[in-house]
Amino acid sequence: MFPSTRQSSFNASASAWDAIHRDDAPALALADFDPRATRGGEQTALHYACEHDAHRCAAWLVKQQGVDVDVQDAQLRTPFLLACENRAYKTIAILARTDGVDLRAASKQERTALHMLASSDEALPTIGMLLDLGLDGGAVSSDGLTPLHVAVGHDAIGAATLLLDRGFSVWKTGAGRRATPLVPFALSKGAHACAALLVERGAPLGALDTEGRSVAHLAVREGAPCLPAILARAAELDLDARDRAGRAALHYAVATGSAERAALLLQHGAEIDAEDGAGMTALHVACCTGEAEAAALLLGKGARVGAADRVGNTPLHWACQRGSEACARLLLDHGADADCANAAGLSPVALTHDPALAALFTARADGTEAHARAGERGKRSAGAPDEPGAAGGKRARAGTAGAAVAAGGAAGAPPACVDGFVKAFNAGSVDAMAELFAPAGSLDDGAGSVAVGKEAVLAKLREVIGGAGARFAVNARHYSTATATAAIEGRLSRGKGAATRGSTAKDTVVLVTADADGLIAKAKIYSVEPL
Repeated sequence: MFPSTRQSSFNASASAWDAIHRDDAPALALADFDPRATRGGEQTALHYACEHDAHRCAAWLVKQQGVDVDVQDAQLRTPFLLACENRAYKTIAILARTDGVDLRAASKQERTALHMLASSDEALPTIGMLLDLGLDGGAVSSDGLTPLHVAVGHDAIGAATLLLDRGFSVWKTGAGRRATPLVPFALSKGAHACAALLVERGAPLGALDTEGRSVAHLAVREGAPCLPAILARAAELDLDARDRAGRAALHYAVATGSAERAALLLQHGAEIDAEDGAGMTALHVACCTGEAEAAALLLGKGARVGAADRVGNTPLHWACQRGSEACARLLLDHGADADCANAAGLSPVALTHDPALAALFTARADGTEAHARAGERGKRSAGAPDEPGAAGGKRARAGTAGAAVAAGGAAGAPPACVDGFVKAFNAGSVDAMAELFAPAGSLDDGAGSVAVGKEAVLAKLREVIGGAGARFAVNARHYSTATATAAIEGRLSRGKGAATRGSTAKDTVVLVTADADGLIAKAKIYSVEPL
């Protein structure tokens, strides 16, 4: 039985495409097929050869068969563009020198051959050849990018250098609404080598990116090695320019934990107390993020220690809220006010949840800071060291007089008026409680239990902060050690006469009762609320 003509035609066509795939030009010449036919209705034989860098077959199709070198495929790509897209370097060299080829052909996205090649330094010889043949290196794609943008975006330093050496301008930013300044573009892509090259070649530095960030913002955020070179041209920059959130470059430096970059900015004139959209200075940010090295730098350079943000929080408020003992210590050393209230009436002390910070404030108040360390108790008034305070729910030892304030107090010494065992939304009530319970005798009724009545609490509150007519609600209840620990750690709330885990909602003082071993047996929790 003889094969049909249709089957014979199919076999001949299949052998031709297979020959192209192998780049077997003699086999292709022997195949009985139409060189202008398309594969699947999409690609010509020349497109297929360019896609696979079958340069021998491409040469045979162009030189021996005279196929159209600028025919487009279904995506409107010419064979030359397809060769560039696939980095078919040998085929590119053949087509680029073929009479009639359109070197300026562009894709649907208006990307030229150089756009497709500039992302890799591997293509340098081919890029140079195309430039020698007169291809324009300044074409702009539909997304506003030139070939130099492509090279920069991929940190292809060789391709970028070649384009600049061949006359491409560092001032050309693309076109239209999508124009993209080169240095911000390089920094946003993390292309540090190309960013340094552009700065060295004098690229403009004054442009902002789409988020309103300056070159200084981006260089600081990315930790770009070219930051010193950028700052050497500080006259061209506004170092205090704000992004859309109102942050200056100095905020970025501190937030990324780089005291070195912050120092460089200050050295070149950045405003040390510049505020962001929330009214926070760089010192606020340093304390909020626990960056003690940056905080020390800023304080040493004269940053305002008491600057308040939009809701009245000072850097010390933020250090206490975030539990940064190192930052809090620095701020106190530079005169920070531990009693200043924010817009909600809260002092820095009221915001802390950290026992080490509690110990720090206690020591500052008592003049015993040398003994205030994380997890340590204060000294006994008699001079003998006390047992370490309990943390994480363990019981704490009480003083020799029979009772002590957990996590930092001692018999004969005032209870620490800090967050933990004095929870306060009113700084004055903290002072009142501390003064009321200071004498050792008032802590012990002789039987090892706490005996301070409601009337005494009310009287002291009126005396210290309220005046004779002031009205306060005071609740005093005995609770278990576990509940006392929760109150001490700031995890207690009150509801319907019972103590529940949560956040302490009222001003609270926790006093403890000692057992025979000097351990907390139970606790009496006073909660105070102004009426």
